[in-house]
Amino acid sequence: MKIKTLFSPKPLHPIQMGWFILIELLLLFGETFSKFHLFGPFHLFDFSFLLLAGWSAWYYFKQPRAFLVWPVLFILGFSVIYLIYSYLAQLGPVNYMVRQYAMFVYMGGSWLLFASFISPEYQKFNVRFIALMGLAAVGLQLIYHAYLFLFTDDFSLFGAFNYYNKMAVMALIVAGAYGLVYFNKSWQKIGFGLLYLLLTTTLGHSSAFLAAFFVLTAYIVLKANKLIKIAGLGLIVVALVVFVLYLPQFSDHNAEWRMVFWKVSLKEIIVDKSAILGHGFGVPYSSQQVLDMFRESLNSPWFEVRPEEQYLSPMHNSFITLAFHLGLIPALFIVVPLIPAFNYLFFAAPGEHLPRLDFLVLALLGASVWASFNVVLELPHSSTFYWLIYFTLVYNLRTRQSLPV
Repeated sequence: MKIKTLFSPKPLHPIQMGWFILIELLLLFGETFSKFHLFGPFHLFDFSFLLLAGWSAWYYFKQPRAFLVWPVLFILGFSVIYLIYSYLAQLGPVNYMVRQYAMFVYMGGSWLLFASFISPEYQKFNVRFIALMGLAAVGLQLIYHAYLFLFTDDFSLFGAFNYYNKMAVMALIVAGAYGLVYFNKSWQKIGFGLLYLLLTTTLGHSSAFLAAFFVLTAYIVLKANKLIKIAGLGLIVVALVVFVLYLPQFSDHNAEWRMVFWKVSLKEIIVDKSAILGHGFGVPYSSQQVLDMFRESLNSPWFEVRPEEQYLSPMHNSFITLAFHLGLIPALFIVVPLIPAFNYLFFAAPGEHLPRLDFLVLALLGASVWASFNVVLELPHSSTFYWLIYFTLVYNLRTRQSLPV
């Protein structure tokens, strides 16, 4: 997919265009857009997204054939049951229930948007848009670095938060997948790969570099024979151990904070809730055991001096948050539509590869690693972009189209 083919004079579906515009505004303006307050409980992005989802419902019910992802619909139905139960049982304040349930609104709304317009022709526009977002993020990040260098007295390229915004980080991770798959010449792949790794190390988020590393390693696994695939998996394991043990970014206070939170939360989800039941909505994310360990092990009374954050700050792992609300086994249904992607990644022969599918698999892998270390699916900043990649990949896995994009 050459850069010039990313642009098309053909018209987008109006729902698709509206969705793309919202994501573009998130990339350009970040939290200034997503947190802009309109009235009551509504912010600009959420209000616009709900209006667009309502409009897409009309299109969806007109279609004789629908794009149904039953595991996702099961999760959404299960979440509604838990939401009703949480309200009737008065598990917590209603405003916190609504805020915590937002991650399922973004998931369900994105599925409804996608299902309302998807077709083989519009699928090509999805893939092009995802790639364009990645390339735009590279340009924005380079410009932002130049701005910080010129106009910030204490600018440091490493060890500081230098990312443009949260959407740009995810899009930048996706850009690596585009360069590896669609740049044809070796020098282009190597040059872009080096720039990719350099940029992700300067953002101030070690998890961004980790996501980029996974994308690069997965590309090697994707293109290699079985022996190299096994070696690539071994490289991932060794690299993870090295990162955790020797890189300070993976053993600092924030990393320890995450490890403690994850350890206690997973114990509660798997042992106390038998991996089946969830906590529902409107309840604190941090149990008393979490508060005690933060205070004793990390000398961090953050949640105790800010009680409202117990309801608003989840575990910085969107998939653990999903399991926290619904239970581990119900949350694992999110992986079911992606099983063909795992088979494709590890078992597809070189002659069976399709560039579009390679790109989407790598893009979702990188975005998922990023979401595994940050609050992504729970917030508006980049959750809908994640679900666009997710559903675009699921659709492509079903159709396996080799049409040029």
